[in-house]
Amino acid sequence: MNVREEIYEQILAILKDAKFPLNTLEELIAALSEGLDTTCRIGMLRSLQQRQEA
Repeated sequence: MNVREEIYEQILAILKDAKFPLNTLEELIAALSEGLDTTCRIGMLRSLQQRQEA
């Protein structure tokens, strides 16, 4: 699985319980498991925010 596919699968999993349609940015943020703190991880890569917290 390439990086694009892996991120896509993570986003699908994160939004699996969301009530669609999501009509606003606020609804999308509310649907994320950790709100704006939600991140995707690919192998050894991690978000800039996670690096700054480490």
